[in-house]
Amino acid sequence: MGAPQLPNPVYCDADSVDYDICTLVFAGLTRFDPAQQRVVPDIATDWWISPDYTKYTFHLSPTATWHDGEQVTADDVIFTYETILQNPEYQGPFRGAFKNVKIKRVDDLAVTFELERPEAFFLRDTTIGLLPAHLLAAEPVSYLPNLAFNQKPVGCGPYKLTSLTPSEAKFVRHESRAQTGFIDNIVLNFYPDFSTMSRQQAQIKNIKTVPNSAQGEFLGRTNFVVQEVELPQYVALFFNTEKGVLRHKGVRQSLRSFINVKQILAAVAPAHQIFDPIFIRATKPLTDRADFYDPQLGNKKLAELGWHKTAENYFVREEIREDDQKIQKPVVLRLLTFDRDDFWQVSVLVADMLGRQGIRVEVDVRTGDDFLTALTERDYDLLLYGETVGRDLDFYPFWHSSQCGAAGLNLAEYANLEVDRLLMSLHETFDGGKQSEQLTKVRDLLLETVPAVWLYKPVYLFAHEPELHGVETTGYASLADRLRQLAQNWSLKTKLQFQW
Repeated sequence: MGAPQLPNPVYCDADSVDYDICTLVFAGLTRFDPAQQRVVPDIATDWWISPDYTKYTFHLSPTATWHDGEQVTADDVIFTYETILQNPEYQGPFRGAFKNVKIKRVDDLAVTFELERPEAFFLRDTTIGLLPAHLLAAEPVSYLPNLAFNQKPVGCGPYKLTSLTPSEAKFVRHESRAQTGFIDNIVLNFYPDFSTMSRQQAQIKNIKTVPNSAQGEFLGRTNFVVQEVELPQYVALFFNTEKGVLRHKGVRQSLRSFINVKQILAAVAPAHQIFDPIFIRATKPLTDRADFYDPQLGNKKLAELGWHKTAENYFVREEIREDDQKIQKPVVLRLLTFDRDDFWQVSVLVADMLGRQGIRVEVDVRTGDDFLTALTERDYDLLLYGETVGRDLDFYPFWHSSQCGAAGLNLAEYANLEVDRLLMSLHETFDGGKQSEQLTKVRDLLLETVPAVWLYKPVYLFAHEPELHGVETTGYASLADRLRQLAQNWSLKTKLQFQW
């Protein structure tokens, strides 16, 4: 749902309409392959890494061209990754990419990246789509979001954009790219909401994702093939560990004991259970962990902390005023969430679960800028929200203490020295086994200190006509991965048309 806003690879947000367009039109040195679960060549044919992991040399395909026929060269790589992304005037989502990295031109078709220190997640940044230097180099970086180029983008990806309106985008296959797929023409249609789309049922061929609320009515009267898509995402109840009673680990552990995750899963089906908050794709329970739902234990812990209940069955705790007088203060927590069906539904459930155990919860549902302001200011006690952890399980942005505050993604304001050390160490660890060991330690510390209660993994339903073949929805890092796969191995006898 939505409409194109800024289809530029250095500005578009993940899983937006713009991101889908960019996935087809643009290409980076590398791309993520869901089937192999790793970064593979894209515009680059191969790369060399120095023994100390501080130098990467990429060789570009000699046949790679922009959609206007110009050759893709090392100048385009330097222009995108250095001139734009390292420029202080650039204010896009990849501001931290290639920080303190020197990029050197070897020749027309080779470029070297020199890092200050080893970085295990470096290849992730080389998937960012390239921009054409021959068309944009004369423009100030601060003007890039406002250029006409963004309405008629020229990329080097698998498909060339031929037409773009607020309701439709048309593409043709870019023949200079070596592809194995069989789709020559694509049309993306955009709708303001699912209700508007469903009224066009006769024209609908494929749907990016069907809302849970529409599954029964809509899919029951179509012949679509429906496939589940699970992304590396989770929805969690975050505790603001810098606010009042939530500073105490024992309080957070007690509140977790009051949350019946199985009841929540039943309410938001077809969501999947989270068996492991770090190895998010795990499909079986942790053998050394019991179900944390235990109201009796939670009440016992709070009593040990000096809390007691009133005759109305609500918890109060004793505080000492400035005049040394003891007072009984009721415990009231404010739960912030975004106005999305499953978020507010689960928020009401959580408030009820805590309320039954004596914890008063006020649910605050917000939208748009109002929500973002409260989020960045950390204006909440509890936050029910989702996070996408990405394809490489880099949890530094979410749990390292340096990411607290308005500019970071540490939504629980969580600080733990050992977790910080482990997350830093991960960036210099290239052995998969050692990375797993470090992540396991991070997992155990998070479960013990409880900055959040992990509730469920959202499930998306991709619907398509039976004539479409080669669709494999496992291993996706984003919904746009279906379009990366399209260019590789989808097949259809007629023109393919998507609906949003």
